[in-house]
Amino acid sequence: MAVTITWKISQEFHNNETEKWIYMVLLKAVGTETVDSKAYESTYEQCVELSMPATLIDYSTFNKQETLVNAAKAVLETEGITSIENTLKDDIYKQQHPLSSIPPD
Repeated sequence: MAVTITWKISQEFHNNETEKWIYMVLLKAVGTETVDSKAYESTYEQCVELSMPATLIDYSTFNKQETLVNAAKAVLETEGITSIENTLKDDIYKQQHPLSSIPPD
């Protein structure tokens, strides 16, 4: 099976209560994989600053998981996204293939 990666915004930060312009989000990526009924998970979080657009998008339209995740990923670009995904996959691989163990009694 392959590692599944789920992207989510854990928190958003507003400039004020009137415009509710979202200037930063806490982006969370979770990698999971189940092998032989054992679940492995790795988590990565990063604050991502968003640029203020020339025309503000209505808060009720913009404040959606998919829209915010896409905005944050656009800031990270393909290289940043690939780096995060590879970090998660590597961490899960290390969990599955540890380089240390506890010796038996």
